[in-house]
Amino acid sequence: MLIPFRGGGKTSKPIAEKAMQNKTELKVKEIREVYFGSSFGWKETPVYARADISHRAKVAGPAIIEEMSSTTILPPNYEATVDTGANLILMERSL
Repeated sequence: MLIPFRGGGKTSKPIAEKAMQNKTELKVKEIREVYFGSSFGWKETPVYARADISHRAKVAGPAIIEEMSSTTILPPNYEATVDTGANLILMERSL
């Protein structure tokens, strides 16, 4: 037997947004030499912990963003931001 149900209501801020809202300082874990092909060559590249990047921060490439299940490499012509749902958004920028 199927009973249809419809509901609605207000919710608080997303948990991801609450968890990240007080992290404003971007801390470099280390610097690595990374090769970005013939276009950019070798670059000193900062490494960041994904958990340390708040939705207010912008990370300019070149950069490495590490988390437990993945690693994101930002070439020199990209930047990353985090939206309120804690998604990492990569955008190409002109140099």
